[in-house]
Amino acid sequence: MLRAVSAVIVGFVVAVPLLGATAIPAGVQDFTFDSYSADYYLGRDAQGHATLRTIETFIARFPTFDQNRGMIRAIPNDYDGVPLHTAVQSVVDENGSPVPYEETVDGGFTELALGTDDFVHGITTYTITYTQENVVRAFLDTNDDEFYWDTNGTGFQQSFDSVSARVHVDASLSEFLTDHNACYQGVQGSTDPCPISRTTDASGDLFSAKVHNLGPGENLTVVIGFTLGTFVQVPAEETGGDTEVPFDPPFPIQTDAPWWSTLGSILVGAIAVLGSAFTVVWRFISPKSAKGRGIIIAQYTAPKDLNLLEAADIIGRGWSGVPAQIVSFAVRGKLRILDYPVTSSGAQYTLQLIDASGVDDEELTLLQAIFGDLEVGAVQEVGVIDDGVARAISNVSAGARGRVISRGFKAKRKSRVGFILAGVMFLLIFVAVALFIVSALSFAFSGWGFVSIFLAFIAVFVCAGFAWRPAVLTEAGADQRDYLIGMKEYLQLAEADRFRMLQSPEGAERVRVEGIDISKPAEKVKLYEKLLPFAVLWGVEREWAHELTVAYGESAPDWFVSQNGFNPVLFSSALSTLSTTSVAQSTPSTSSGSSWSGSSGGSFSGGSFGGGFSGGGGGGGGGGGR
Repeated sequence: MLRAVSAVIVGFVVAVPLLGATAIPAGVQDFTFDSYSADYYLGRDAQGHATLRTIETFIARFPTFDQNRGMIRAIPNDYDGVPLHTAVQSVVDENGSPVPYEETVDGGFTELALGTDDFVHGITTYTITYTQENVVRAFLDTNDDEFYWDTNGTGFQQSFDSVSARVHVDASLSEFLTDHNACYQGVQGSTDPCPISRTTDASGDLFSAKVHNLGPGENLTVVIGFTLGTFVQVPAEETGGDTEVPFDPPFPIQTDAPWWSTLGSILVGAIAVLGSAFTVVWRFISPKSAKGRGIIIAQYTAPKDLNLLEAADIIGRGWSGVPAQIVSFAVRGKLRILDYPVTSSGAQYTLQLIDASGVDDEELTLLQAIFGDLEVGAVQEVGVIDDGVARAISNVSAGARGRVISRGFKAKRKSRVGFILAGVMFLLIFVAVALFIVSALSFAFSGWGFVSIFLAFIAVFVCAGFAWRPAVLTEAGADQRDYLIGMKEYLQLAEADRFRMLQSPEGAERVRVEGIDISKPAEKVKLYEKLLPFAVLWGVEREWAHELTVAYGESAPDWFVSQNGFNPVLFSSALSTLSTTSVAQSTPSTSSGSSWSGSSGGSFSGGSFGGGFSGGGGGGGGGGGR
């Protein structure tokens, strides 16, 4: 949620003349990607090794001025030490014409510097084709061979409007598919799921996944499961090269375990499964959120006595609450956004406090988290390391839910039963291990012993994870949610449809109550600016920014001034980069090796049963501008 706050700033090219700073040129990383799409062709060679042919397309949106000469793509050369034998075949543009590139190997990555010494501007397409081997890994915890693969990778500083992946599985491998498939999105370690679909034809099976609005460092990961042993596994290079991995049992295993051991393990496993199932069901049963009116009416006036932090919690978009609230402060004249740092901290943007009056208690707390003592003219630079400010903003965001509950928009649900069951599942682990040890003393091992321990461990995490029952919307909260959905409906209407609605008898009456005459350009801008924070809240800021730039014409908002004059193109592009930078960042953890290392290593657990995460597979990598 913190990184969402300064997305408000990332695109806002602003200046304050009275501070008299000189213009600072933008860095080569200051651009975005309209899309990343890739087709992966997965097969198996005569020796049983997994083979992969990748055709990936980046559509970059560079600035119109001279800044970038192309981009860099970093492709991992190993999968947790297993060599991938990456071989680049071609790089072409949208017309299929070759794109010059330089290829180097650096820190376990093949880095491609795409382009020449000439500057590139606007929308630019790069399609890269390359092959790799040993891309499927065996995971004993899921009992699968898995194509567990990162796509765009977590090593980009740019945002992606869309990321899509299509995995073409050769027809000869169809019989080995287990239907244990998964998709994850987000930053390294994120477990946020995404949809993945499967279709079949004569050429094989096609798995498709697509997500939208990924920020810097965010990635799409796909997982496709195969029967264990479908592909030959090779060890990491330090163990001796591409040879099959031998497996020698450390001691003789018997399968005729005592009946009491087997029965006890089965009972432990059954209790673990039933306890987990009950906890999951218990979380989602009554009381449920109120259904509301069931009819959504387009709305074009802001709800009364409801700030953007509360609105974000009500509609389940908590991550957009702080950036939307910052935009609300700006259009209400409470703060100004500068496009340069006012100290030597190296930040690119600065927030400046103008007026702290006329805000509610929660809004005041957010302003205090950002500016401290609320002295008029106080500044907070964006993107700098400031643990105190970062924690303060995070606390304000988290506190919005309590305020929503206290105002009667949501109601708490009891979670005691789930936590009690989690404790019972924890005790089951000791029972399962005890049964296994007693059997092991006589070398009488049962597969049920392993299964019961595994299920008990899983049950602890399931019960603990689902024990907390989130608050549900009350009737009052459902009314607020429907009203906010109605605002989204209005924001997404075509301009002509919105204008007709404003001119309708009911619409005209409501506008008069607001004190706005839409026949006057300045008044129309006033109405549209009031709705801008809600466009950020719903993630439709790009479309609404276009409407605002048309309404502004040659003028500029008083909270948004640029050293080089108002630029509608940059303003429109700015709003599309919301949720990408934090007002203040926490101290980063240290790392070593290549700058792309966040995308080159895989998880030591499989992801096909939902236990994976974004960035946990092979592939991925990163890149940026050059």
